[in-house]
Amino acid sequence: MKKKRLIIILSITAFYIILLLFLLRSELEMGLSKDGSPLYSIATLSDAFWYMLATFTSVGYGDMTPVSPFGKFVGVIFMLSSTGILVLFIHVIFSWMMGDLAPRFKIFMHRHSEWVILSSFDEEARSFMDDISEDGAGILFICAGEKNREKLSDSYDFGRIAFLSASINDILDMHRGNALCTVLLTDEDKYLNYETALHIRPGKNIRVICKTAETPDRLDPMITLFDEDDCLARYYWHTYPVKEHERDIVIIGDGALTDRLLERGYLINVFPKGRELSYHVFSYKGSFSKDHPELIKDTESDRDDRMIFHDSAWQEKVELISHASRIILCDEDTDKNLSLKNRIRRYFPAEGTLYVFHHGIEAADAIVISRTKCVYTKDLLLNGMQNKLAVNINELYRKKVGGDAPKWEQLSEFHRQASIAAADHLLTKVRLLLPDDDVKELKSDICHKAYEVFENADGDQRKIFRKLEHKRWMRFYLVYNWIFYPVRDNRRRRHPLLVPFEELSEAEQLKDDVAWEVLNEDIFF
Repeated sequence: MKKKRLIIILSITAFYIILLLFLLRSELEMGLSKDGSPLYSIATLSDAFWYMLATFTSVGYGDMTPVSPFGKFVGVIFMLSSTGILVLFIHVIFSWMMGDLAPRFKIFMHRHSEWVILSSFDEEARSFMDDISEDGAGILFICAGEKNREKLSDSYDFGRIAFLSASINDILDMHRGNALCTVLLTDEDKYLNYETALHIRPGKNIRVICKTAETPDRLDPMITLFDEDDCLARYYWHTYPVKEHERDIVIIGDGALTDRLLERGYLINVFPKGRELSYHVFSYKGSFSKDHPELIKDTESDRDDRMIFHDSAWQEKVELISHASRIILCDEDTDKNLSLKNRIRRYFPAEGTLYVFHHGIEAADAIVISRTKCVYTKDLLLNGMQNKLAVNINELYRKKVGGDAPKWEQLSEFHRQASIAAADHLLTKVRLLLPDDDVKELKSDICHKAYEVFENADGDQRKIFRKLEHKRWMRFYLVYNWIFYPVRDNRRRRHPLLVPFEELSEAEQLKDDVAWEVLNEDIFF
């Protein structure tokens, strides 16, 4: 569009230059009067240009006027086209100043400041800006996508926002100094985000945060990848942990978030025998069962939690809906979730808590969870707080076994997820040890207090704790479809310890104490 506009402007300019040249020639041909004075007032190209400018602006000084027939014809063209040309000229100048000049000047003035470069100015980016802006940090936000100021809150400091249609690398080339530059890639195309992240020029002060579904085995230290649905599922189970009385959990929805809620719920909500959960899933068309055959086998046994994918409509299960401990409405269509909430409250005596995944609303009869407000925060994306504990656990392991153990970025995706699963279950462990349904955050004093309970436990209690950890460990491997085999084979996902706790050797049983002893380490914040 810009190239087409430039061609039009250049064509018009060339046309008027040609007219000026013909105007000058026709005027000069008028010659001289009998007394030798010229019959024309436009004698030079600068005179012709001055006449054109005076005519376009409707000033009409009259100091220079054409006298030749062709000159008067050109004058008519100038007069008739003056308004359109002026409007076009002013529009071009204003567009250039507001489109490129103003943001480039703003970027130049903040060239030594900390930058956050946004791939698009969408709802996620706005939420991220809101959260950062609360600290009053002197950060310049630069949107590399199309300019769109819709829904910009009045609280924004417009002096700290620049819209520039340029590549991210071109924007990074404008930065000076050692201040941090953060690139946030949140476009809907998750694969394009990852590809863009890989092509951003490296630098010690450049950090890339990328929404994607990619799970490479090795992480570039400069790139932080996050799965939006997985982050949201983990946030949900941590913020609203399952209480002791809960048994039946109803999940209504279809999409990636439903998959992640099931997967993370199965890994986080691991309790001793007697506290088994049943996950009832409705309106689901995904492939969770096909992707997790070993996990489904485990849930079909009588000794563990259950996952039931109902073919019938949820309205046909009145008793279940009425007495479920919690009902989670998590369809990809968030407006559908809100509609379901209203229907359940209107027509069914639901006793459990309703959790609605939606954005931009509040409800007195349900807990509303906003994707943008929960995921796109400074703590989660900039500070990496959701994985901080898992990273600390890995560093603790490295100190114990030696410096040759791989750093977090060097771990395979499987081993990173193993650390994350272990870290995510620590809150469940603390709530079991104390026990206290009100504990919803891991702090050093609370964790040390919980560890004292573990340390003072008798033999039978220790066995229950070890058995629970082995159960959690097995669940993680089952999620990734490992199976039992007498000889370990990582390539084929076979492991000799995927057996009931009672079949483990005493030495292997005692190893599960390590997962509880972590509570006594200084890795919490």
